[in-house]
Amino acid sequence: MAALGVAAGIADTVGIARPTAVSQRGVPGWTRAALPLLAKHGIHGLSFGAGTPPGKPDVPPLFLWRDEASGAEVVTTYETGYGN
Repeated sequence: MAALGVAAGIADTVGIARPTAVSQRGVPGWTRAALPLLAKHGIHGLSFGAGTPPGKPDVPPLFLWRDEASGAEVVTTYETGYGN
């Protein structure tokens, strides 16, 4: 999650809005423990996926991911394939 602080710092330095979404491709792997950290950094969108990974999570392509323990939530997209 250190990268979120770096991205915010760069945005502040160049005078643009801080990022509100994160995209990860190639090696997807998120747990609900990340949701409060994303919320802390003002991230409201998460997009992740990979080509054709073994063990693809059983989730719809677009969903609201909510961590019941913390109340943090993020709009999430999951995609297999590139450029679909």
